[in-house]
Amino acid sequence: MEAPIKEGDCVRIPDGRIGRVREVSEEQLKVRVRRKTSNTHQFLLFAQDVLERVECPAGWMSPEGYNRYLEVTLAKMRERNKSRAGK
Repeated sequence: MEAPIKEGDCVRIPDGRIGRVREVSEEQLKVRVRRKTSNTHQFLLFAQDVLERVECPAGWMSPEGYNRYLEVTLAKMRERNKSRAGK
């Protein structure tokens, strides 16, 4: 049996794009994918059974590296937001 998809994994969504799992809940996975129409990203929600885990493309961080990067980046963002709220 295949291990469940976890945060940081690369997955193929039903339309063929590859994205990165950002959040896992009991029913849905939040996946960050590049928009079809531009170079920006969007978050989409999927059930786990419609996603396929894939190897991350060349040049992408490993799932472990991505999770470390995300932890640091989101902590910095929270700090910036806290300091702005105090002004």
